Amino acid sequence: MHRFAVFALGWAVGLSLPLSAQLIELHFDNDADGSLSAGERAIFQSAADTWNGIITGYAPGITKTTLTIDAHDEFSDGVGGILATAGPNQAVSWGGYIITHFNNPGPGDYDGFMEFDSADVDVMFADGVGWENALFQTVLHEMAHVLGFGTLWEFNNVYDASGAPGQYTGAAGLATYQAEFNQPAAAFVPVELQGGAGTAHGHWNEEFTPPSGPHPPNGITDAFGRDLGDDILTGWTGPGSTSQQWLSETSAYSLEDIGFLIAYSAMPEPSLPALLALAAFSLALNRKR
Repeated sequence: MHRFAVFALGWAVGLSLPLSAQLIELHFDNDADGSLSAGERAIFQSAADTWNGIITGYAPGITKTTLTIDAHDEFSDGVGGILATAGPNQAVSWGGYIITHFNNPGPGDYDGFMEFDSADVDVMFADGVGWENALFQTVLHEMAHVLGFGTLWEFNNVYDASGAPGQYTGAAGLATYQAEFNQPAAAFVPVELQGGAGTAHGHWNEEFTPPSGPHPPNGITDAFGRDLGDDILTGWTGPGSTSQQWLSETSAYSLEDIGFLIAYSAMPEPSLPALLALAAFSLALNRKR
């Protein structure tokens, strides 16, 4: 089991997408004390609905139809620091991939988990719409790790941290990256190498040197000038971050390399399926893990 921790992103992204499938099923069994409010649970469900609108199912050969996630909060290290840990509870070989799946689950057993620090969640939610959006985006990020982004790369032979560090080579993610960011000769998608366990080798590269100083743009931009370093699945956040955060097609379609089918457009026009609602908020610099 791989556990990745993450602190909230520097900008919030709300994605309004059609629900083509209800693959992700959220459970709050371990939140029996009700410490997650109804409003907070609604934000968690909104993030699940977003991924359900991007993922149309599993690859041929995988007959699994539902991915269950246990979501709860409890006091961890207080306000600041690590906001959450998330990842698969178990992973199995299925249809030529290693996917998040709990074999023979009993009561209370789920495919993956997300555990948030209650102190951080309460502060974020209480501070209004900007922080509610920040919580939404953080949950979206964490769910990607449950799906296998970063956590199951090496098991699926799309990344080799020791043999070729910093080089994601999954076919779908790389082909999308080449087209989306006009990098036709690229042999890999650049992966974060800084930040230690949980940040390095599990996110796209952001070209950021912590813990302070200006955040230089990655320099790898799409047709609309959006930098890969601002993708929500990079590994850093803070007041030095540039422009808005967004979900690239590279991030979405890289999930095809680990067993999912994807239908997603990162076009920014609000008339298209991806509607970006941005809300700024400030944080001390923290690692996303």
